[in-house]
Amino acid sequence: MSKIDLKDVTFCIPVYLDSIHRKQNLDLILKYLTHYFDTNIIIGETAHDNKPKLEYLKKNYDYLFYNNPDEFFYKTRLLNMMYLKSNTPYLFSYDCDSLFYPQQIEKCIIALRNGIYDACFPFRDVVIQIPREFYITIYETLDLSKIKKPNNMKEDEWKQTHQSSGLGLALSKDILAKIGFENENFKSWGPEDCERVYRIEFMGGKIGKVLGPGYHMNHFRGIHSTDKNVFFQSNWKEFDKIKSFKTQTSLINYLQSFSWYKRLIQEYKNVSKTINSKNAKKIITISHPSVENKIDFNNKVTFIMPFYYDTDDRLENVNLSLEYLYKHVNAPIIIGEMGSDSSFQYDLHKRKDNVSYKFYDEDIFSKTKLINNLVKEVNTEFFCIHDVDIFLTRNQLRECLEHVKLDLLDVIIPYNGLYLEIPRKFKKQILNLKDIKELDNQCSYRFLKEHYLGTGACIFFRRDSFIESGMMNQFFKKWGQEDDEVVYRMFALGNNIIRMKTNDPIHHLMHEIDKKGFGYQEHNLSNIQQEEFRRIKAFTYGEMRIYANKLIKENI
Repeated sequence: MSKIDLKDVTFCIPVYLDSIHRKQNLDLILKYLTHYFDTNIIIGETAHDNKPKLEYLKKNYDYLFYNNPDEFFYKTRLLNMMYLKSNTPYLFSYDCDSLFYPQQIEKCIIALRNGIYDACFPFRDVVIQIPREFYITIYETLDLSKIKKPNNMKEDEWKQTHQSSGLGLALSKDILAKIGFENENFKSWGPEDCERVYRIEFMGGKIGKVLGPGYHMNHFRGIHSTDKNVFFQSNWKEFDKIKSFKTQTSLINYLQSFSWYKRLIQEYKNVSKTINSKNAKKIITISHPSVENKIDFNNKVTFIMPFYYDTDDRLENVNLSLEYLYKHVNAPIIIGEMGSDSSFQYDLHKRKDNVSYKFYDEDIFSKTKLINNLVKEVNTEFFCIHDVDIFLTRNQLRECLEHVKLDLLDVIIPYNGLYLEIPRKFKKQILNLKDIKELDNQCSYRFLKEHYLGTGACIFFRRDSFIESGMMNQFFKKWGQEDDEVVYRMFALGNNIIRMKTNDPIHHLMHEIDKKGFGYQEHNLSNIQQEEFRRIKAFTYGEMRIYANKLIKENI
């Protein structure tokens, strides 16, 4: 078996030997990492008696020791020491009791290399507790699939579902420097991991999670692994202090008042030039087809187009949008119409290889219900909700393809949040264009960027994640916030969401609005739906999970 190339990564493992379990877990993790990866490892040990116990590891790994006479696990300082000792552009803060499938770790680093995230967790909200009885099995096989729930262990004890900020986190060195590294005001246990995540996001960093579980080796817990340590309350006060700052500048000014921060920044300036960028893996790119060729989604994405006949404009638009999409992509396309009569007219027999049509006889149109019905027809890993009045540039389609092939994301918003309105007088030109972008000079913006950034019109979803998050919320019947709600809900449940880096807006072909139809904003359900969305945004993670489970039962 060839090892996974992570030469541009340094695993930083802080250790405080408060029990034999810690030593055993460290031995296992070192064996595991060196078996699967060609990488760099630094072990940082702290003790209070000035007697290193792991110094023998120098033979095979980088090692450093910090003597702490105050007799507590100074994890934040240890991590900072290891960060500065490393010479790679990517780092992995890695607890000595944690395990993840190798592919999950690799995907984290791919996300960092490609600039998708600044930090990435190698698991998503599921932590499996490994009883001590499995230690030998894992040590001998290095196979996490061998772990099974013991008969005497409750399901919620074995498989815990919650948003964890611990276990392990891949980071770029650049984001660490931007946030001021680990906050050394945190001593002993808790909540240093949560505070680091908060600071990354507050400073504009992007954090993602890789699909899959995290594994935690059970161990004896000394006082500095529990909330009984003497620093626990002061740590939480520090976290509250960090969260009280309203601007990035005020937060940095606060951190600059501490000697440890000044020391770290100065040391980073001294060593930053030595970071080994030569070993950094190049960004993964996918060859782009020529403009004459279709962009091949390789049966990974299905485009679904929800349609309701309310005006003749709408009927013209769906045919035009479909024709344009068919011209530029190689992917399954499903047109879904809901209404009392089928109005869609398209020469489907010419497109039977990848275009299909579904009609749902309903007196009252519900876009959310129609989308959920269409998703059940999808057989690909991803799908795209593609409104019938919009057009994507070839650059947007290509970038979507790259993100899909990287297999890291659950939701992709393929435009910058702005809409360009295409006057209807140009509709006859659209199919003769090599790229819809050629019409940019004839278009106008529907709204200003500072007022609103759209999430609707066109969104790519990982199908499984979409279903597990509850699908479209059928409480939202007519036009208004149904797109924002599903994106917010999936974000709150820990899904990886990205708005693409492209500066391209989405192109929207203007059309008449039937004030009695589903697309009119001022309908009698608008205020009710807004109030429901406000209620949803106030949910805790646990409440959101319950709400999503309720939607799953209703929609499946």
